Amino acid sequence: MYLGRNIINGQFDFYLLRPIDTQFLSSFRGGGMHNLIALIFGIALTIVAISNLGINVTPFTYIFFILAIIISILDFYNLLFAIMTLSFKYGDAAELFYLAFNFQDIMRYPAESFFKAPIMLLLIAVPFSALSTVPAMILKSSLFPFKEFAVFVSLSIVFNFLVRIFWISQLKFYTSGS
Repeated sequence: MYLGRNIINGQFDFYLLRPIDTQFLSSFRGGGMHNLIALIFGIALTIVAISNLGINVTPFTYIFFILAIIISILDFYNLLFAIMTLSFKYGDAAELFYLAFNFQDIMRYPAESFFKAPIMLLLIAVPFSALSTVPAMILKSSLFPFKEFAVFVSLSIVFNFLVRIFWISQLKFYTSGS
């Protein structure tokens, strides 16, 4: 994401003038094919590992696992995008961007490991941890966790909607960099 840099150097002005949605343009600027290839290889490696371990997984489970991974990636992207949107109001928020990437470390641990933590840690850790816990829950469950998946998808939709509202509300703070 080059949003912060484009705001500072004035290139964001050109995004605002184009007839395409500004959030879309600033989201897909600077992405590389290597990210998509890494995602595909990661999913393929997970599927091969599950097959080699002899875990009984149906094609239905694989489909929902991949869907949950994609939703998790989009949610993490939305979090990073919301943090970078603060650049409109506060200038260069690159440090916040790196802080959000450090929260990825929290995603290594299941959400259940944080339930006895103080409430402030719960508010930060559980949403990040759920991004990896839900796809893993889908794979390890003998019965598909419909309720948990429905809540996960619903919260993801609401979060995406809130990030969009936040983007629009913060856009009024943008002043031209040129």
